[in-house]
Amino acid sequence: MIKHVLDKIGRNDAKDLVAKDFDRSEVIIGRGSGCDLIIDSRYLSLKHARFFESEGKLYVEDLNSLAGTQVNEAPVQRQALREGDRVRLGDIELMLHIDGGVYELKETRTEKSDGDVDALVAEDLKALQITSLLPSLSTISYALILLVIFWCVIYQPFTGRRMFWSSGPIATNHKFIEKDCSSCHEGAFKRVSDDKCVSCHQMSPHAEPFRNLAVHSKLNVPCADCHMEHNGDHGLIARESKLCAECHADLKSVFPGSNRPNVINFDNHPQFMVALQGDTLDGPITKVSLDDKDKLKDRSHIKLNHKIHLQADLRTKDGRKTLQCNDCHRLAPDFKTIEPITFERDCQYCHSLEFDERLAGKEVPHGDPDVVYKFLYAEYAKLLLAAEDQPQIALTFKIRMRPGGREIDPGNQSIQDFSRAFVEKQSRFAEEALFTKTACKLCHDVSTSSNSIAVLRDKALAAYKILKPQVPARWMPASIFSHGAHEEMLCQDCHKGVSDSEETADVLLPKVEDCRECHGAHRKAGVVTSECSTCHSYHDKQALPFSSKRELKEILKGRS
Repeated sequence: MIKHVLDKIGRNDAKDLVAKDFDRSEVIIGRGSGCDLIIDSRYLSLKHARFFESEGKLYVEDLNSLAGTQVNEAPVQRQALREGDRVRLGDIELMLHIDGGVYELKETRTEKSDGDVDALVAEDLKALQITSLLPSLSTISYALILLVIFWCVIYQPFTGRRMFWSSGPIATNHKFIEKDCSSCHEGAFKRVSDDKCVSCHQMSPHAEPFRNLAVHSKLNVPCADCHMEHNGDHGLIARESKLCAECHADLKSVFPGSNRPNVINFDNHPQFMVALQGDTLDGPITKVSLDDKDKLKDRSHIKLNHKIHLQADLRTKDGRKTLQCNDCHRLAPDFKTIEPITFERDCQYCHSLEFDERLAGKEVPHGDPDVVYKFLYAEYAKLLLAAEDQPQIALTFKIRMRPGGREIDPGNQSIQDFSRAFVEKQSRFAEEALFTKTACKLCHDVSTSSNSIAVLRDKALAAYKILKPQVPARWMPASIFSHGAHEEMLCQDCHKGVSDSEETADVLLPKVEDCRECHGAHRKAGVVTSECSTCHSYHDKQALPFSSKRELKEILKGRS
């Protein structure tokens, strides 16, 4: 219980003790009529301070008073009180005495002397002086407000100046419409509509599920919530993660059918997921976590052993060489992505497609098996014709084409039939060696053609098929990543285990914990602050329809 005791001391030292009990745990003191304890003092605010009990203690809290609240001569905002503490509210001092569960606030008030009365009279006389006839501070304030209203509402519009109407500098991208407010605003004090934005900017939807799963009212978000103009170049695109977290912190409340994990910022980002192609090009693409070792298999239908390729002193056409990552994985001209690997540029330097020692330097083209077979047929036909022009080697050539080869007896065949059979046999022999032993099989999944022998011969088709490689151009299609920004680091620091990888199925991509070694959600020394927009785009730019294009003079009219 809180108790107020007033000890009045008169002019003749006469004392009068007045006590007031409050049967509540909170008492508000001030000079306003709404207070529990009203004290008539010009130094007290209408509601000056609050005394309240909490956890067996009495607290005092200042209610933003002008004179402030002090405990033992020290200004406080809120403080627990102890026995004997002196609390000063303006010119009123209260002494705390604790008796059991009763908190007694004792005030000693002395009746003013004649000298004090004279001081009050002097103050009243001062109010009668000429200075009291000058405008008050509030009057001057009102006059200034009216002047500002006149300047902005009347003078500015009629003179064509809009300096005071602008809420801030416009972004560089919109400078050409800086003086044409109607380019974005459909009326005074009206928010910019989405229709105005999309008339110039064509953007993709944020996500396909929006159209089917969205049930939350917060999804009805206008463009201006994230793209805030009149902040210069610093606010046109909002990048704070908290904007994304409004939905992604509790995704099921927005998309009841979603199976995506909740994300607040990069510090609690789940493990990365990669998009893996099925066994065929038209098969479904599934997203697999980098932690899911059972499902994380690269089915690109290409055979590659990183461990062998990174060994020292590999044999090439020009001698021995130790390969580095960038010998095959080259940074694209955009300085962000990696160029796709091609056989002609990246592999042929070491892996020759030669097929016959008699045709030194001749290599089959890398590509369609039918084209490869036709090339072989043409080269052996030319070789046969060259041999026929040289009688001294023609017979040897026809009887035994290569050491260890099976002899061919022309029998009763005509020279034309024999030559065709001979070229076909040599072509098929070289084709079999390339596709099953020396070349194609080393890197590709090879299967035999389903066509009959007669069809293969009549149409000059290849006897083998290559399962087309399906190397992803982007393993994480929903992410943004720049290899150029990370160029200073060794590839193995992010692509861990590449030097020991012997299986093509290994997916050697950096995990979220690898990225957290340098990136984080909060600003601190040694960490790159990374918002959601660092790696993700809310929506992507699209080409503006031709019907929305305008003449240059119409676009630039906002400059005048």
